[in-house]
Amino acid sequence: MLDIDVRTPINLVIEKKMLSEHGVPEEGGILPFEPMPIPNNYDQIMIFLKPSGQNLKTLKELIEYNKDKGNKKYYPCFWPKRTIICK
Repeated sequence: MLDIDVRTPINLVIEKKMLSEHGVPEEGGILPFEPMPIPNNYDQIMIFLKPSGQNLKTLKELIEYNKDKGNKKYYPCFWPKRTIICK
């Protein structure tokens, strides 16, 4: 899953071919970061997002929305790791 704020920079450095080589399906592989149902066959979800209060709230809502849809593991990756507020 990609937050809209990190989608463009990541798309500049990661090719779809590389993602498919690492098991990310071409069709529906990269989902938008929003509270939504995650397909049942997805059991590990990597999420790239900016460190912000709103994104943490969205992450909480996403996990709560999908808690009854199987045993999923979430791996949030905050990018950039530091902001001016965090310094």
